[in-house]
Amino acid sequence: MNALGSPTDAPPVARLVTADIEDTRWTELVASSEDAGFFHGTTWAQILADCYGYRPLALLFMSATGELLAGAPAVELRSMALRKRWIALPFSDHCPPLFRDGRRPDIGAALLAELRARRLDRIELRGEVPASGAVATQPRGVRHVLPLTPGPTTLFADMSRMHRRGIKRARAVGVRVLDTTAGRGLDHFVRLHVATRQRLGVPAQPRRFFELLRERVLARGGGFVLTAFIADVPVASGVFLSSGRALLFKFGASDSRYWDSRANHLLAWTAITRACEAGFSAFDLGRSDYESEGLRRYKEAFGATELPLVTSTISAGTAKPRIARVSGVARVSGVGRAIIKRSPTWVCKLAGELLYRYAA
Repeated sequence: MNALGSPTDAPPVARLVTADIEDTRWTELVASSEDAGFFHGTTWAQILADCYGYRPLALLFMSATGELLAGAPAVELRSMALRKRWIALPFSDHCPPLFRDGRRPDIGAALLAELRARRLDRIELRGEVPASGAVATQPRGVRHVLPLTPGPTTLFADMSRMHRRGIKRARAVGVRVLDTTAGRGLDHFVRLHVATRQRLGVPAQPRRFFELLRERVLARGGGFVLTAFIADVPVASGVFLSSGRALLFKFGASDSRYWDSRANHLLAWTAITRACEAGFSAFDLGRSDYESEGLRRYKEAFGATELPLVTSTISAGTAKPRIARVSGVARVSGVGRAIIKRSPTWVCKLAGELLYRYAA
């Protein structure tokens, strides 16, 4: 308490200012924050904007004296019903607001004021925000993070016996994992990606999305593509992105006809050992839906820790948004899944072209 009897630890009052995603206040906050990851960088927001027609922006939370307290990247988009909303950020596993100097302003009130002023339908942030009556928080899945400090030898010994056997089997049947970033790796990945999405009955992301990722991230050393081959046949592939001190396994795909080779096990293990050699402190195996119990067990068997993922929502309505445990694209109806599974490949591709911009 101070001399007047009011609490001194009350959170700072913040007002929201929107700015260009390249605004130096935001880029400097990203560069200086230990909590910043790949999704906070301006490149990711620009890729999403250029691929899907969003408007990228930086949400800057300022003090009464004009000092930057916190920030988040976002895009503005419209739903199929043409309702305008802000998302920070679509298709991003974990992108919580970044705060300066350990202070935690109540940004929920500032977001609610902006939502009303701009007549937005809602604002979504991919992470928790400080407690506020304006914010509804709901689970949206989990991610798995593997600390790399023990080193490859210890990591291999500590993973499940099943995974160790899988890696040994892949080597025994002749699976080779190669860095294909500079070659045809992305072509192999996109083909496997489409086949995987069709098998699951969900739309495939447009090829231009991966082309932008190659041009603006992979070609500039921000990640790499690994492809697993049996003879000359690509059977599994993964796209890995540098995310601060962690290496992120962002996209994976495989040919189900070769699952028995355990190529996926060797692909992930190759990426883990490479991350160790490059000095990363953690390997992030990416997001999983709660319902994907088999995938969650697979990731945990590498020794990774499961961490919850949440979405914080400020809505125009008075009712809190319903709990959503799966991503927008994953919420394809049963009929829609059946159609994609049984149709030619172009249907899966076209569905992605039409739906992904609304499924963030």
